Amino acid sequence: MKPVLAWVKAHWIIVVLGAVVLVSLPTAWVFSQRWNTQIRTQQETVANTELKKVQGAPVEYVIPAFAPGAQPVTFRAEPNSALTAWFKEQRSRVEGEASAVVGRAVAFNRGEGEDARAVGRTPHTPLVEGVFPGGADQVDKIRAFEDAILAEKGGSDPYAALLEGIGAGAPPRATRIAEILSDVQAREVERITEGRRELTPEEAERVRKALVDRRFGEYQGAARQVRVFAGPEIFDAPTDERTGRARPSLEGVSYTGRPTLGAIDALRAGDKPHRYFVWQWDLWAISDVFAAIDLANAEARERGVEGAVVKRILRVAVREPEGLKEPASADASPFDFDRGGGGGEPAPEPTSEIPGMAPLDPSVSFTGRSMGSWNPVYDVRRIDLDVIVSSARLPQFLAAIPRSNLMTVTAMNVEQVDVWSEMRQGFYYGTEHVVLVRLQIESVWLREWTLPLMPKGLRERLGIVDPEAGAEGTGDDAAGAGPSGS
Repeated sequence: MKPVLAWVKAHWIIVVLGAVVLVSLPTAWVFSQRWNTQIRTQQETVANTELKKVQGAPVEYVIPAFAPGAQPVTFRAEPNSALTAWFKEQRSRVEGEASAVVGRAVAFNRGEGEDARAVGRTPHTPLVEGVFPGGADQVDKIRAFEDAILAEKGGSDPYAALLEGIGAGAPPRATRIAEILSDVQAREVERITEGRRELTPEEAERVRKALVDRRFGEYQGAARQVRVFAGPEIFDAPTDERTGRARPSLEGVSYTGRPTLGAIDALRAGDKPHRYFVWQWDLWAISDVFAAIDLANAEARERGVEGAVVKRILRVAVREPEGLKEPASADASPFDFDRGGGGGEPAPEPTSEIPGMAPLDPSVSFTGRSMGSWNPVYDVRRIDLDVIVSSARLPQFLAAIPRSNLMTVTAMNVEQVDVWSEMRQGFYYGTEHVVLVRLQIESVWLREWTLPLMPKGLRERLGIVDPEAGAEGTGDDAAGAGPSGS
């Protein structure tokens, strides 16, 4: 025992420190447990507070719907980086696909791209490059447009070019047929009688049949040379001799009519020259209808009218842009808008049942498509078309119309055709049954590409709000000035 005490006395510092260590270990454990509990409690309180904040503010993730009537994809949850990244990716993908569809539709409507080329269409461009929307420096181009639309100064006729593009032609002239038959008759009589006697009744009947066969042969031959019967008269609409403008039909419908020198003079005398754009618009609309006819008549490229679906075009007339009405007096502008078409209180503007979509007006047509300040997406042109077609293959033509552009048949009337009366006028249609079909066609024009070309006056009357429209040099009045003054 004494040696132990002696060692302790000699090494008392070690003993004291050892005792301190032994005592501090349980003491430290006790205090650390208490501190750990306090820290854990504090952190749990902070975490629970933050969690309650997150749970109290959920985020709604949305993938928008771009199709009419479709519902967007929505998901409501607490913020989550993985969800956020996924919805962002999907939203970008859907928006990209929608933009691609819109771009494709706009290109097709304008006549550009593979879709338009597949149906035989070419791009819609003005007759004179840079003539629209007009401006103070556009006088020369306006005059060049006048020459182009009237085929003046040796220029090609744009309406004749439309006919030529679909292989249109006329039957042989009656005077020409009369000359041919007279010559045939003289030669047949000379061959039979040698100029020495009169024809017997039997011989006269043979000559008559020979003349009938020759007439029929001439008609058949002419029908093989063209794909559809049509001439420049199909564009004619009744016009007012004083103003040169198209008069309303008996049904109260106003047509734009083929431009005349009188109409040009009226514009130079002070009317607003956005009428020039309407004429250009008419040409584009007619070219789309002709593209549908040519598409349906693809078989006629080798067989002529006999193989065609559309045998003859009797009339194509583009109606005034929707809402335009004739002036109440000679001094009034002919481009005042009124949905009622003339006089009285304007009809109430339609509203859209689907947010973001153009409003529809079922009182106009079964599609409800119409144009006005309430519709910022597209304009509508309506075309009346009278054609003689194969009754068995009429559905083929009707299908070609919406394939050729954004067009819809909104009304149709089918009438009988007196083929013998047609034959006497030189129109040979082949052996299949034909009918006269009167169509009303609705043509949609997307403002994505038409708006930059529209003159200021037309935009104002359509109620179009365009942030770039206020730039100088886009006014109608300046464009209307010319050699004869305004």
